[in-house]
Amino acid sequence: MLEIEVEDRAALRLLDNIGDRLEHPDGLLGALVEEMHDYERDVFATSGHGAWPALSPNTLRQKSGGQVLVDSGDLLHDLTSSKDLLGDEASVTTDADHARFHRYGTSRMPRRDPTPTPPSHVVEEWARTALDYITDGRL
Repeated sequence: MLEIEVEDRAALRLLDNIGDRLEHPDGLLGALVEEMHDYERDVFATSGHGAWPALSPNTLRQKSGGQVLVDSGDLLHDLTSSKDLLGDEASVTTDADHARFHRYGTSRMPRRDPTPTPPSHVVEEWARTALDYITDGRL
């Protein structure tokens, strides 16, 4: 008779670790928020991935740095440093009242969405980060 013994302690330990990471997602959420911050930095550095209209000459004269959507830096700072972890949710937010005017535009200002929907390749990378973390704890 052929007998095969299987050591299952290692597999059970791996499954326990996966369960722990799912029950306590702070590490994963923190890593995803950092990736969102990187995405927002890229959005601002590329003028909305090239989608934001150029500043008018009048606006350029009023601004010190000339960067689109950056005057005081508050909006950029909020979107690249805020981190709200609420249970199993995370968000990157701003309290800047003017953010909504940029997102939707006004009769005197074109739309320049500071938080555009990420393209699928970015979301897929975030999903890979989540899967790597859940399965083996890698961030």
